[in-house]
Amino acid sequence: MMLTDPLLTPFWEEAEKLGAIIFIHPLLCEDPRLKRRMMPNLIGVPWETTLSATDLLLSGHLDTYPNVKIVLAHGGGFLPYQVGRLDKGYKQWPAVSGALQAPPSAYLKRFWFDSVVWEPKVLTFLAELVGPERIVPGSDYPFDLSVWPPDWTDELGIKSLLG
Repeated sequence: MMLTDPLLTPFWEEAEKLGAIIFIHPLLCEDPRLKRRMMPNLIGVPWETTLSATDLLLSGHLDTYPNVKIVLAHGGGFLPYQVGRLDKGYKQWPAVSGALQAPPSAYLKRFWFDSVVWEPKVLTFLAELVGPERIVPGSDYPFDLSVWPPDWTDELGIKSLLG
């Protein structure tokens, strides 16, 4: 079930009333093509983050529930790096633009992103795209690729990005 499924409308309505923070962190992807070489963890979970975030964005949920704060694990998955593709689809297809009040790239700054990307250049790109104030420390704890505790002064240099 996608997070935009109508069965979850009461959840979203209550989250809106509360101004809730929703952290999207999927479990390992069950795609049978990813059953080797640790791919469920390496690309499966960022893919699932991408899928959830893109569905929320294209559904119009960010406009319908503007008080809900959505934090995306894994630096937003692949979404920040393919947002130009979504913008192109927005210009070309009513199925993409129909529920939106602005191009998809305009909605990126409505999300929050954790810092679990493991590459300083990627984190720098994300900070330039969405603003460093939209990045929160992440640890991926207790999963395999975790670091604990999350540290703003780690090897990714998050603290220097935030000034």
